[in-house]
Amino acid sequence: MFNAVEYNRRWRAEHPERWRALQDKYNARRRTPEYRQSQKQYRATHREAIAARQKRYVATRREERLAYNRAWRAKHPGGGTQSNRKWRANNPEKARALTARWHKKNPEKAKAEHAIGHAIEAGKISRPTICEGCRKTNVMVEGHHPDYQKPMEVTWLCHDCHQLQHPPLPRQT
Repeated sequence: MFNAVEYNRRWRAEHPERWRALQDKYNARRRTPEYRQSQKQYRATHREAIAARQKRYVATRREERLAYNRAWRAKHPGGGTQSNRKWRANNPEKARALTARWHKKNPEKAKAEHAIGHAIEAGKISRPTICEGCRKTNVMVEGHHPDYQKPMEVTWLCHDCHQLQHPPLPRQT
């Protein structure tokens, strides 16, 4: 049976100069103001169809995406946090603006977070090394606030258990 994907991959490998010329021609067309305007107009008139298509795509490839993410994290331990720290170090103004926006959007959470942080710094409470959820020892635990109105009532959880307490919200379209 004919496999178009395999055929195209093989053709690109066998004809790299021709493939590069085709890519350059295609990309040059995409950089024109007329093309950009037509794409903008298309997205404006077909917004619902595009959103539905994206939603379908994400739903059908969930397991594939999760497997890819797991493999990437296994290959790059601490990779996401390291790149985040690096970005924040290189873009301090943008990082401060993002943090300020989050604080403005989530004042209760920010207040509870600050209360615990100050209590730890002052020595009023200490951060344990045991997760209260799975009982793992010698792990970095995070404070989980079941109720933000009571900022000093915290459950100490490892990152995995903390993620279980905060399931991802459904994406809004």
